[in-house]
Amino acid sequence: MKTHAKNKEDILEFRLFGDGISPNVFKAKEVGDLFINIEEALKQYIFENNPTVDTKNLFISPTAIGDESLGLKFSPNVKKELVAAFISITTAINTNAVSTLPVRTVKSLQEIQKVVRAKNCNAEFKYNGEHLANLDSNTDLAETENIIKGDTVIYGEVQRVGGVEPTVWLILNSGKRIILTVDKPQAKKLSRKLYEEVGFKGTAKWDRVSQTVIEFKVSDIIDQYEPKSLKESFNEVRDIIGKYWDKIDDINGALLKG
Repeated sequence: MKTHAKNKEDILEFRLFGDGISPNVFKAKEVGDLFINIEEALKQYIFENNPTVDTKNLFISPTAIGDESLGLKFSPNVKKELVAAFISITTAINTNAVSTLPVRTVKSLQEIQKVVRAKNCNAEFKYNGEHLANLDSNTDLAETENIIKGDTVIYGEVQRVGGVEPTVWLILNSGKRIILTVDKPQAKKLSRKLYEEVGFKGTAKWDRVSQTVIEFKVSDIIDQYEPKSLKESFNEVRDIIGKYWDKIDDINGALLKG
């Protein structure tokens, strides 16, 4: 990863360019959606990699819309976390390592790529005028092949509950923080369990190499349970979908059995 000297401006830039691309070919909603997805990509990266940071108070502010192609410039309100996330995400794009990014960050990038494809153009990311990465219709933003799905139970401390479409912020036993989508009755129930450890039944997405939960869809909340370790929960998934493990090499096999 490149190192970048500290700069008082700390301007993040995203530019769409190509034949016929200019601000007047975009609807206000399209430009707004680009802003939102860039900000969400950054916040989700920070959410999963910095559990102590409250991403609710993080945002980027537009400072300019360029009339050459469509250039969007942003100023981050909390420079340390947002600039670091911007550089990490663009480095992953530039080095074909998108699979290392949080799933929700990748989803935001996929939404940006939809605009790129619809407008038949290209995109680039810059930091203080320095080119960091390109994104086009052929950029591979698919989920990693190491991601598998299965029904299991996870446990963690409820950190926050709420929202128009209710979500739960959960700190897993491993220290990782994830967002769970729940229905209103579940949210009401969980609001009485803030900072308590709770069990959730549902369908998980796991990274089979790191044994990390990256996404979880809740089907039920467990009232009476005996907490299990992350490894025990992961082994349950392995038992259910064992055929996917046949291709794992000896090193990963030893890790999972160890």
